[in-house]
Amino acid sequence: MHFFNRQEAGAELAYRLRRLGDAHPLVLGLSRGGMPVAAEVALSLRGELDAWAVENVPAPGSPQVTIGAVAEELGIYLDPHVIRSLGISDTEAMLAASRQAAEVDRRVWQYRHGRPEPVLQGRLVVMVDDASVSGATFLAALQAIARHAPARWIAAIPAATAQAAARIRGAGGDLVCLATVDAAWPLNRIYRDLSPVSDEEVMTLLHLATGPGPSPLSH
Repeated sequence: MHFFNRQEAGAELAYRLRRLGDAHPLVLGLSRGGMPVAAEVALSLRGELDAWAVENVPAPGSPQVTIGAVAEELGIYLDPHVIRSLGISDTEAMLAASRQAAEVDRRVWQYRHGRPEPVLQGRLVVMVDDASVSGATFLAALQAIARHAPARWIAAIPAATAQAAARIRGAGGDLVCLATVDAAWPLNRIYRDLSPVSDEEVMTLLHLATGPGPSPLSH
């Protein structure tokens, strides 16, 4: 399956999730790439849109390799198999994670400055990203989100590897995934337009989604 851009992927994902429309879910974009996808989902489902800051953790000395992810509110997932295969010590892995945690804190301050945190307790929460190779971003975010006791959570992804899908399902929630892809596929094989998503674009989407009454995203 191929998508022109993240917005198109979000519209197709929303169609698969249309049965949730009456539940008015909280839709969390795993920043930054997940936000344009999440905005389309929130608009179609008449849900509340917010961001959940997450950063991948690059391997020390091999930044092209991801060893896990860090999310806001101290959500962390480090892949023990990857860490062992690279000969990275636990201390080195945690230091790499702490460096990314500082970037997560910066994004949380920027995205939430002047806005209340979303209420998760007792709600249906839909976590959205633009793709998942390892499942790390979802697993890191879920560590924090689960502490808020949502009634139910769903991971929604346009494309994921079989490994990522299995890990997310194993975490105990539901998964909606439009396409299973090989880990060797670059994202530009899935998206024709994969322009970087800036912090400014995330802020614009959040600003549009928090207006009074029906979501201004529809105008």
